[in-house]
Order: sequence, then C-alpha cells, then structure tokens
Amino acid sequence: MSDDKITITVLYFASACDATGLSSESLTFPLPQIRINELEDKLKARHEKLKSLLDVCMFAVNMEYCERDYIVKEGDEVAIIPPVSGG
Repeated sequence: MSDDKITITVLYFASACDATGLSSESLTFPLPQIRINELEDKLKARHEKLKSLLDVCMFAVNMEYCERDYIVKEGDEVAIIPPVSGG
C-alpha cells in the first residue's frame, strides 16, 4: 500500500548541524509511523559523526519536547537539540 510510508523533516542544531553538515533534511521511511528511538538508530547509521552525540541530545516534534518513545507521523518536524552550556 502506498500510504505505508512517511516523510519527515529533521532539523539539526549546533553540534548536530556540525556533525551532519546539514541544518535540515527530509527523510522518507517505508513505515506508517516511526518512534523517536527508531529514528535515532537510523540517523546514527546515516551520519557516523552523530553516533555518540545523539545519546545526549533532546528531541522535539513540531516544537514540543518529547520522549524517545514518541511516535512520529507523516509530515512531522523533528528537531535534534544537543546539550547547551553557557556561562
């Protein structure tokens, strides 16, 4: 069935942007939905330099922070937010 896929936008900030060389990318998966932790695994496989960084990042879907078991759906925007330090 052609509806059994989703396209999402992934936004990379700060060191995640540096690690990927991208500020965003559009990804399509042959699934009707995907959990954040599954997306995280796919991103680690796609971008070698993200592997250690993603373990400490926060995720937001459509500008709302979420847990790693959150289900991402068609058209969602997922932001990857690395730790922020200041002083």
